[in-house]
Amino acid sequence: MSAPGATASCCVTSSRTCGTARRPMPSGRWFPPTGLIFHSEYAGENSLGPETDLDLATTRDPKLKALWGAVQTLSATPKTVMRNDALKRFITVDKLDQNGWYSVTMYPTMLVDAQAYRTALLVLTAGFMLIALQAVAVHGLLNRLISRPLTKFTSGAQKLAKSLSGEQPDILDFKLPTHRRDEIGQMARAFDDMAARIWETQNILEERVRERTRELDSANKTLRHLAVTDPMTGLCNRREFMRCLEIALDEAAMSGRPILLAMFDIDHFKRINDTYGHGVGDEVIVGVGRALVAACRASDICGRLGGEEFALVLPGIEIEDGQRVLERMREAIAAKPIITGSGQPIPVTVSGGLALWTLGETVKDFMSRTDSALYAAKHAGRNCLRLAA
Repeated sequence: MSAPGATASCCVTSSRTCGTARRPMPSGRWFPPTGLIFHSEYAGENSLGPETDLDLATTRDPKLKALWGAVQTLSATPKTVMRNDALKRFITVDKLDQNGWYSVTMYPTMLVDAQAYRTALLVLTAGFMLIALQAVAVHGLLNRLISRPLTKFTSGAQKLAKSLSGEQPDILDFKLPTHRRDEIGQMARAFDDMAARIWETQNILEERVRERTRELDSANKTLRHLAVTDPMTGLCNRREFMRCLEIALDEAAMSGRPILLAMFDIDHFKRINDTYGHGVGDEVIVGVGRALVAACRASDICGRLGGEEFALVLPGIEIEDGQRVLERMREAIAAKPIITGSGQPIPVTVSGGLALWTLGETVKDFMSRTDSALYAAKHAGRNCLRLAA
């Protein structure tokens, strides 16, 4: 192409070829989308003579005007590419210095855009795939370095809690990454140390609890023993004796077997206290209690009702047999003096009353009849046994 007003020669170009026309173009046409030469509609224009070239400066075709405007704009910069939206082409203008012509190459924008879009899509796809691969790798790394160790910590904490609550006895069966030389390893070693200390403290506390429990059991046994036992003689106290008597009467009522109640009282006990002192009197009470227990059967119940008074329950024995047993007890006590702690012998005798329980008789009436028999023995001169009416 030449400057305006001059005869223009057109360099015909495409993406593959470039040539010039110095003679008429009788039936000019557009090349396929990659190049422009002439179009048939230009053949009838006045500016196109039989021996002249197409004059771009005077053409009325808007596309050619746009092309000529792009050439003028880019002529100052060799090998410059621009996008022309009117032509929907990318235009390259290259000035030929030898003759002042311009070599113009056009390429459809839709082809360039399509290729750009394909390239961008390929880049985006590759980028997304790379990001996905990196995400998978990072996830795996985080899972191995952080998630799995934290899961082990959680499991260890749960087992430790179960151990402390008694649901799981062994807390040291979990494995933490103590071999690691990072923060996770430090935390694992600290957790192991903490668990061991808690386990040791728990064992110490449990042992102390067991020890306190044994002491409490022993104290409770002592309290129960004191609650039912006479502290001086070791026999049943009055309350326990009455409870045992009620049980024995219920069993006798169900079985129909006989049951006897005997009551003994140390003769002249006040004189013993006044003569030898209360200490010796206590030793006499203990000695009589031992003598009664020695003469009792395993099924008999012996208790101290208070002061110098004792009582016996003899289940499953007839009145005659019971009388003989109690007479032997009385005679044995009278025949053997009580030896005090200082070695002094104290002669002791006892008086007794004996009663046979009748069906339907209350405990109070049974005790009253037996007590009456005891007082009858005292009034009879002591050191004897009397039967209740």
